[in-house]
Amino acid sequence: MKEPELNFEDAVLDQWSGDLRRLEKPLATNVFWLVGGCGLFIVLVVFFRIATLNLFFGDFYKNRSNVNVNQEFIIPAYRGIITDRFGKQLVRNVPSFSVSVNKSEFLKNRTRQDELLKKLSPLLEISEDTLRKIIKDVDLEKNNKVLLARNITLEQAIDLQSLKNDALIVEDDYKRDYEDPFTLSHILGYTGLIDWSKNIEGKTGLEAFYNDILQGEDGAYVIFRDAKGNALQKKIIRETKPGSQLAISIDLDLQKYFYERFQQSLQELGRHAGTGIAINPKNGEILAMVSFPSFNNNEPAKYLKSANQPLFNRAIAGVYSPGSTIKPLVALAALRENVVDTSFEIYSPGYLEIPNPYNPDKPSRFLDWKENGLVNLYSALARSSNVYFYAVGGGYKNLKGLGISRLNDYWKKFGFDKRTEVDLPGEAVGFLPNPEEKEKRSGQP
Repeated sequence: MKEPELNFEDAVLDQWSGDLRRLEKPLATNVFWLVGGCGLFIVLVVFFRIATLNLFFGDFYKNRSNVNVNQEFIIPAYRGIITDRFGKQLVRNVPSFSVSVNKSEFLKNRTRQDELLKKLSPLLEISEDTLRKIIKDVDLEKNNKVLLARNITLEQAIDLQSLKNDALIVEDDYKRDYEDPFTLSHILGYTGLIDWSKNIEGKTGLEAFYNDILQGEDGAYVIFRDAKGNALQKKIIRETKPGSQLAISIDLDLQKYFYERFQQSLQELGRHAGTGIAINPKNGEILAMVSFPSFNNNEPAKYLKSANQPLFNRAIAGVYSPGSTIKPLVALAALRENVVDTSFEIYSPGYLEIPNPYNPDKPSRFLDWKENGLVNLYSALARSSNVYFYAVGGGYKNLKGLGISRLNDYWKKFGFDKRTEVDLPGEAVGFLPNPEEKEKRSGQP
């Protein structure tokens, strides 16, 4: 008798016929919601990213794509010239060269990178590690061109061009040259690079304060290339706008004379630091201003670590006691407050002696600059008598002086606690002593 054939389907169905419930189990609704939610989230992220790139960065990436095909070069705008009150030029722009690297070209071949850096290092006098770091630190997405050095010489420019490397860009540039370094350094200040871009900005002095006026706007040109990279056409896409000229109140001849005489006097005294300002009393214009020690503002980096701080402008950033220049103010206060009249006299033997209640043998002595004899308000001002104004200000014997509180009020009326708002950065604020401050600082009443 022939045995019945055994089909695969029958065997499988017979084996599982009693347990079909375990073969298929419906998925929970939450799983579908989770998968759908994840898919929607991904779609929204992609859509948001595309919208952001188009709406906010569309022009940027369009320009970047154009630059990648058609190389763009910056034409630096000359900074504005600065002149003295009579039109004498104080600074000029000297033509020079700069060298940059096209980062995308540079990164194409690792072997050529090392070869190029090895050749660049001695030519630019910059170590290979420093060059590599400069290039690495620039964000390729934002800037394809990396400035390596400015103000290179004609010989360096020729040597760099002779390398015939597509990654190297040698361009016309300029450097700021100060006609009278040291003499005008604290007034004019100096310029420096904005990060590692080719643009420069004022760092100190008038160069910094009037940077927006002096800076100008850089131009640009593009070299159009074919698909093989061959240059086809050069076209200027943005004209340069030079910075505006700046005329200042300084008298160059007076400035030179003032500087030389001040320097001579310091040498005779064996000193190295000091400051002086010559002002037109009719309108407050600064005609000359010096601060010692000075520095060469064509090479400011040499002085960054100098112990005597030549970069510090003592004329505006230093805080000093005003000395005898305060005497006319004290005289005005004394007259207005009826402390004395113009005929009131004090005898100056060359010093003012105050009894010391704790040690009678050692009185406190405050010196006049000489024995002035009997002086009233007029002669005290004419002779600059210290003793007279010590007495009028602080009181002496039967004379009740102005006292610290009233002096403080008049100092404030004359703006001693405010900045003058001179058009130079870094001006310090005056400090006015008062009883509360002294007690807090010293613990003494």
